[in-house]
Amino acid sequence: MVFIKQRKNNEAKIAAKLQQNGWDKAALQVYDKAYAKRIAKGKPMEAWTETSRLIGSELYTKMFKAARLSPQQKLTLVLQQLQAQVDRNGFLQVGTIYSLDPQMAPHAAFLQYFRKLVQQVFRKRSLREYANGADVLAELAQKLHLFRSYLDRNNIRFVRTNFVGQNDFEKLLQYAQYYQFKLDYGTDANYHNRHLKSSAFLYPQNMKIQVTKSSRMSEFIVALRTGQFVTEWQVYKYTAAGQIDSNPGHYAAHQAEAIANTESFNYGIPKGRSFNPLLCINHSHQLLDVRHPADPKLRRVLTTVGQDNYWLAEKDYYVKNAQGEYVGQYADLVKKGQEDVVAWRQVPDAKKAQVYADFLKYCRQRLPLRNPGFAKYFRSKMRK
Repeated sequence: MVFIKQRKNNEAKIAAKLQQNGWDKAALQVYDKAYAKRIAKGKPMEAWTETSRLIGSELYTKMFKAARLSPQQKLTLVLQQLQAQVDRNGFLQVGTIYSLDPQMAPHAAFLQYFRKLVQQVFRKRSLREYANGADVLAELAQKLHLFRSYLDRNNIRFVRTNFVGQNDFEKLLQYAQYYQFKLDYGTDANYHNRHLKSSAFLYPQNMKIQVTKSSRMSEFIVALRTGQFVTEWQVYKYTAAGQIDSNPGHYAAHQAEAIANTESFNYGIPKGRSFNPLLCINHSHQLLDVRHPADPKLRRVLTTVGQDNYWLAEKDYYVKNAQGEYVGQYADLVKKGQEDVVAWRQVPDAKKAQVYADFLKYCRQRLPLRNPGFAKYFRSKMRK
């Protein structure tokens, strides 16, 4: 009897805590049902109950979907549980009570559901327009944009922690093979190949890979030379209080490239090469990801036109000026995947700029056909 009474007291305390954290009765019913099953099987409870505070875990996702809250309320719930606040430098800082589940894969059901909620709530205007507005959605739009960076960090950690390879690219390939889906290489990566305005653009340094080929939701930027991820999270520092140091003055010039060219989780659906008009309805990628609210000051000072020596993104190779002359200097080297990477690495460093210039001409000569990737061009040159 004492044991039963103690268990009921524990259950009551847990229920009260979950309600304090924003869960409604429908979500609590899911928790109670899962709790009862676990007790009946004699499984330990301590570590399992903690998964309710891991956003994206199996338990959290079931509770999140079952909650009888509006899409807007659900989005707000996640940010409240994370104690998300925008600091004076425009960076989103989060707490420690709730966190993203480190075992949540970049294609996880929670991410797909969360993404749909964003599309449902912000479907009439761009996320930037919502953030600049005066209604109740303004703060939510700004925080959701900044929250993308934390989703990126979790995705990177998942791939690096759970898969084996000589570099991040090999681990990413192992991840896709394990879950048996294809990766997308078809979306342009010019905004992840920025260069200092004061320096010449020679050729792309990075490629963009999205998960999965059909959804193009989670995004990874990979350095062509090393196969390592290019991400803002490789340079961020922490304050004594455990928060991200968001002061631009605390970062050296050599750390700027990773911040300027970092990855970005997609709430909308980029067209890519496997364009599906049913999925890409309402130009969701343009509205939610491209026309986004303000970045943190740390990135804004690097990528805003007019800033001292900002990081410039080149125009696509097919762009012309008013006189009909080609002015765009950017063409993705990687469009098909690993075969393009292998072909590009065969080009000696001393010849890469010259070969890339010829590759641009090749792509323009093929117009209106699309850029086929570097491997096809390379094979055509090898045959001559």
